Amino acid sequence: MGFGRLDLVLVRSIATLAVVLAVTLSGWGPAASSSAAEMPVGATLKVLALPVEVEVAQTQTFVAAMDGQMLGQGDVVRTGPGGLALLTFFDGSETQLGTESTVQIERAEATPAPQIALLQTAGVTMNHVVPMAPGGSFQTDTPAATGLVRGTSYVVVVGDSAAATAVILLTDRDGHVGRVDVAAGGLSASAPVRLTRAGDAAASDGAQTSAAHVAAARLQALEAGANARAVPDAVRDAERHAHVVATALAGGNAKADGQEALEPAAVPEPSDRFEDTGRSDRPKTSEQRQVVPASVPVATAVSETTAKNKASLSQTGQSVQPGQSGKSDKPTAPVAPPPPASLRSE
Repeated sequence: MGFGRLDLVLVRSIATLAVVLAVTLSGWGPAASSSAAEMPVGATLKVLALPVEVEVAQTQTFVAAMDGQMLGQGDVVRTGPGGLALLTFFDGSETQLGTESTVQIERAEATPAPQIALLQTAGVTMNHVVPMAPGGSFQTDTPAATGLVRGTSYVVVVGDSAAATAVILLTDRDGHVGRVDVAAGGLSASAPVRLTRAGDAAASDGAQTSAAHVAAARLQALEAGANARAVPDAVRDAERHAHVVATALAGGNAKADGQEALEPAAVPEPSDRFEDTGRSDRPKTSEQRQVVPASVPVATAVSETTAKNKASLSQTGQSVQPGQSGKSDKPTAPVAPPPPASLRSE
């Protein structure tokens, strides 16, 4: 009997200990999981118009996308004819896919600043990037180029052969214009091109990057579509304009629909490896020229004054020496007028 009671007490003690441990661990579990969930990652997919498909990483199979689906690193989104989709990243940045477009999420995490990278292999995307904390980055890679973005809106067009990429800088929804550095992806690529004005555009074939400026009417249509992501007709119209601009940048028809695609304006300057310091490895030159007001022709005025002085002094028997005016014995030197403010060195 003694041993029986001892066994019963031991069993009850073990059971009590198991319950205590279970309660304790259940209290720790949610805290640990919630801490891991606090690290922002990924993007939310919104289906704006069908068809839209998703290939989850490592599945190698596309299936119909679900509105509100969460996507992460390695996942691919593609739209079919007439399809439209919107990716909203954890930091509020957005990428809108036009018709027959394909984008893969290469990276979407905070470490601790946001690090977002996309691989676009087809179609048109309209992107809105929020200002990021120091160390944060947002970039779009294509088979031909890479666009590194600093808080702005921009359009990326990948040609049918994926061998050409066009990037167009837009005014943000709040009126802000950031910048995009566009670099060709080839081993013998030329220097990157920096886009800093709304309407600046660059095209790359993998080796060379050219630049131009979009015509005002085209730019207005592109910005309207980028800001009206819930209006499919406006988005498709902007997509059409983006394709026309990309064709013109590649040397094709610049008036595909009767309107100019590009403006004959100064192109953006090439960027360089000192982009983060503001320095440049290109020699800077400035024109130094003396500007004379048109109302005062110096040579004519001096000649007329000298002639009058000679005539006046010849009547008195005096001679005029170089540098004398007849009214003063001290030589005078002509003083050049100051150059206009726009020509003064900073």
